[in-house]
Amino acid sequence: MFVEGAGDALAVPVIVKRLLTELEAWDCLFLDSPPFIVGDVNRLFKKDCRNWLRWLGAAAKRRDIGAVLMVLDGDIGKVAGKPFCAASVARKLAQTSSNLSELQVTLGLLDEAVAGGRLAVEYVDRSEDAFHKMSKRATLAEALHQRSDSRLLLRESTPVLGANDDLAEARALFAEAVGLQAEFPPDFPLL
Repeated sequence: MFVEGAGDALAVPVIVKRLLTELEAWDCLFLDSPPFIVGDVNRLFKKDCRNWLRWLGAAAKRRDIGAVLMVLDGDIGKVAGKPFCAASVARKLAQTSSNLSELQVTLGLLDEAVAGGRLAVEYVDRSEDAFHKMSKRATLAEALHQRSDSRLLLRESTPVLGANDDLAEARALFAEAVGLQAEFPPDFPLL
């Protein structure tokens, strides 16, 4: 969990726990502890989002992390010199997460690539940008597909769990991306 300040680090877990209890959603996720105090959005955006990438890297080192919940006040007037817009912030953080995920696939850091890809999809889904929704799903699907392939190769010597799950999820994400792609002109025939 990412929060802006020390007060948020105390309050947000309490609020999220109450919501999870009310919704009976504890089987869907777990809360890591303690939350990361990341500061305001402008600090995350500095130096081409290097702080955001640093925090993602720190979160990826925690056990069993699949996504990050980030709670921001939105009480600032401007982000990167433009009026604050939650959808724009989500889109920018999603793009940065997606870029990192693509790099991690290239480097063979497949678990990290999947985690980053999941974050990209999570953040871009908060926007209305169909193109980025399509591209982030394709990026996550690629990371899952690559991880599935690597797990299947390892299966020859030892049983490996999750390879078929990754492949099924990758297929579903590719199908979603193709469906979203139908909304675009034929200039983009391939993902």
